[in-house]
Amino acid sequence: MKCIIPFESKVKFDYPVKEICSISLEHEITKNDDELLGNFFISGTCKEHELSINTNEYKFTIPFSLEYTNKIDPNTISFNIDNFTYDLNDSELTVKIDYEISADDIKEEDPYELIDNEYRQIDEKEEVPEEKEEEVNDYIEVRDDSNIIYDVKNDIASLNAEDDYAIYHIHYKKNEETVDSICSFYKISKEDLINVNKTDNIDDLNIYLIPVKDE
Repeated sequence: MKCIIPFESKVKFDYPVKEICSISLEHEITKNDDELLGNFFISGTCKEHELSINTNEYKFTIPFSLEYTNKIDPNTISFNIDNFTYDLNDSELTVKIDYEISADDIKEEDPYELIDNEYRQIDEKEEVPEEKEEEVNDYIEVRDDSNIIYDVKNDIASLNAEDDYAIYHIHYKKNEETVDSICSFYKISKEDLINVNKTDNIDDLNIYLIPVKDE
């Protein structure tokens, strides 16, 4: 914590004063648990008449106090004068003092850190994540030309596969390709291609399921 506190006070001379020849400021402070007490000492010399060669000495004691919260450590408080000005008017001296207060904040301790770990949160139940049962479902694994695997059980429910588990390629037909060239590339018969894709209009498809052999 660090802040600057403005302070202003007025003191009256017991005799006429026309000029301040010199002025100085000193202070003393006392720190309590919740309050800072202190005194400012204003001293110097002055003239009763502007043309006078004689000067008078003066000294004033001005008390001040500052309350602070219990969130700072009083033992770490430091006090400094930041700025000091004055003004004289009709034998009345006005002083303006800005003083700086700084202190360490008190750290709020976790009560659990003050006891042994074996006793920490003894009344709280440790949450144990529930183990999820692994779902075992039949599915059809399909691979495209980049070997990315897709689960297409829901999308292709009518595949003509003898086993519950089968591997297929997805082939996207290019403009220059024909059914014969596709069958030749994958080394399958046109009849097999028709049976797997469940259509007699095999030439009209743009995407083909190709059964994978010997993988």
